Amino acid sequence: MAYSADRRAPGLFSVLFGAVLSLVLGALLALVHLASLPVEVLKTEPKEDAPVEGRKIVLGAPGSTAGVAWERKRETLEGGVVTFTEAELNAWSAATFAAAKLEEGQKGSTVVILAGEPNFRVVGSHLQIALVNTLHFFGSEAPVVLHGRGEFAKEGSGWKFVPVEAYLGGLPLHRVPALLPLVAARFGANQRPAEVEKVLAQATEIAVRDGALSITMP
Repeated sequence: MAYSADRRAPGLFSVLFGAVLSLVLGALLALVHLASLPVEVLKTEPKEDAPVEGRKIVLGAPGSTAGVAWERKRETLEGGVVTFTEAELNAWSAATFAAAKLEEGQKGSTVVILAGEPNFRVVGSHLQIALVNTLHFFGSEAPVVLHGRGEFAKEGSGWKFVPVEAYLGGLPLHRVPALLPLVAARFGANQRPAEVEKVLAQATEIAVRDGALSITMP
């Protein structure tokens, strides 16, 4: 069998490019796999002797247990210290946000992740924020859970929420810093209600203490 004299072995650039491309594709597939891992959503803390399988997230107390106390407290956010329990935060969330929904004609013909209603839970000195989102895939549905816990830190003349850990499904976003702001923006973190913007801009202190979120306004 004859071979062309022009045939050459792959150059160094081709080898390196192929290796980098393989690494990038492998990393992307790994990220997609981790993000798609199911997360068990619990309404109460599991018993200490309960078997642990996979990732779990415990939601905060439902807003229905808070009545209208959160409304009276919100009206006092003009000065002094105001504290909100997790139930009051969830009552505010239910009244402020609405889970996104597909129109009837879109259900079988699109791929989209619809953001859920934010849920708040106090965990020690941290605030946990969770969104149970819904992945629509050409008529099929699956939950995609985004959750993180953190604290508030001063940034310039205002405040920001700084997560100490954050997960999309089983993907640890806090270990991939570049992904965290992209995912947060995708789920509406940059579209905060006006009252939240006011608190973040004007508060003299925002902290989690004694099982509640404490906000000090000037």
